[in-house]
Amino acid sequence: MSDLFSELKLQYTSGIQNQDAKSLNAFVRDERFLTLKTDETRQEYVAMRCYRAECFILFGSFDEAIKECRFALAYASEKKKWEVYMLWAKLHSLQLVYTSGDSALTAIAQAAVMVAQKGRKSVPKSKDSEYQNLAFANIEAFFQLFLGEGDAARKAYQNFKFTPVPIPQYNDENALDYLFANYAKALAVAIELKDEKLLRNLMKVISIDDQTLYGEQSLFKVFHTTLVTTMDTHPNFSADFNRLFQIKNKLKPTMKELDFFLTSTSANMSQALEVFFNGFE
Repeated sequence: MSDLFSELKLQYTSGIQNQDAKSLNAFVRDERFLTLKTDETRQEYVAMRCYRAECFILFGSFDEAIKECRFALAYASEKKKWEVYMLWAKLHSLQLVYTSGDSALTAIAQAAVMVAQKGRKSVPKSKDSEYQNLAFANIEAFFQLFLGEGDAARKAYQNFKFTPVPIPQYNDENALDYLFANYAKALAVAIELKDEKLLRNLMKVISIDDQTLYGEQSLFKVFHTTLVTTMDTHPNFSADFNRLFQIKNKLKPTMKELDFFLTSTSANMSQALEVFFNGFE
C-alpha cells in the first residue's frame, strides 16, 4: 500500500466517521490521487475513485458521482467490477429520494436497471456470488416494477436457489452488506406482486428461525418476525426499508399494493395487513 493511498484513505474514513464536510470537501479537491493511475497502484486508484463517488453521493452531487464510477469501472480489475456497479446502483437508489418529476424519475429507474443487469454479468465466481447476483436482481426487479414492468421484475429472480445466508455471516452486520442494503427492495417486489412463493423464498435467505419460517403461523406473522429480526441485526436493511417510506409517493403510481402495505404499516393496522397478506397467491 502506497503512502499516498494510506494518507488519503485515512482522510476519507475519518471524514466519513466524523461526518466532517470540510474534510471530505478537501479530500475530493485533492488531485494527488491521479498519480496512483499506474500499473503498480491501479487498484488504489480505483478505490480512490470509489471513495470520491461516495463523497459526491453524500453531497447530493449525483452526476459527479456517476463520473467517478465510470472512471473506476474503466480501471477496475475483472474481479472488482461488480463492486463498482454495486456502488453505482446505490447511487441511483438514493437519487430517488432527491429527485422529482416523472421523466427524471423514469430516467433514473431505467439507468438503475441497466447498471444492475451489467452488474450481474460482472459477478465473478466465488462462495458469495449467489448473494452478489441476488443483490443485483433485487435492484433490477425493484426498478422494473417502478417502471411498471411486472413480468420483467419476476424474470429477474429466475434460476436462483435462494440459499440461506450462513449464520456467521448473518450475525456479522458488515458481512454481505451489499445484500442487506438492497433486501427491503426485494421484499417490496414480492409484496407488490402479492407473490407468496417469491416472498417465502426471499425470507428463507435472510431468516435464521426455521421454526417461524416453516411453522403454522400466518404469512404476515412470518414476514413481520423476519423483518424485525433482520432490522435488529442489519442497519443497512433498516435503512433500505425506511427509504421506502421516504419515496412512498413516488412509488405509488406503479406500485399500489406496496403503497397499501406502507400506509397500513405506518398506521399500525395489523388486522388489515393480515387480510392483505392472506390475499397473496
